[in-house]
Amino acid sequence: MSLTNLFRLHAILAAVYALGLLVAPHVLIGLLSPLPLNAVGADISRLFGAALVLITFITWRASRLADRPARRMVAGGLLVYSILGAIITAWGQFAGTWSALGWSSIVSYLIFVLGYGYFLFLKPQ
Repeated sequence: MSLTNLFRLHAILAAVYALGLLVAPHVLIGLLSPLPLNAVGADISRLFGAALVLITFITWRASRLADRPARRMVAGGLLVYSILGAIITAWGQFAGTWSALGWSSIVSYLIFVLGYGYFLFLKPQ
């Protein structure tokens, strides 16, 4: 897989989650957690959905960049974001706030941690 394809995969996955969180946060969170979502949680979910729209735009645009330093800068930021996402979702999974489907979020973040880490450190060209 190329960095371009990793950016595009990230954009598509972020767009799907963004749409779900913006339009139907109770449904999406209901699939991932056995706990009910209150009004504040729904608003925060929608805010996270809005942030995922930003991730979608950044990753899709980065997939079209030809400037290597710019692509590395974006990949570095997304690596940090993915590491934090993996830690936070793992923490929630082990605390019992996520259902078994919550593991899909951890796996998704770890794929991006490994992908961006690979392109930044093992294949820096």
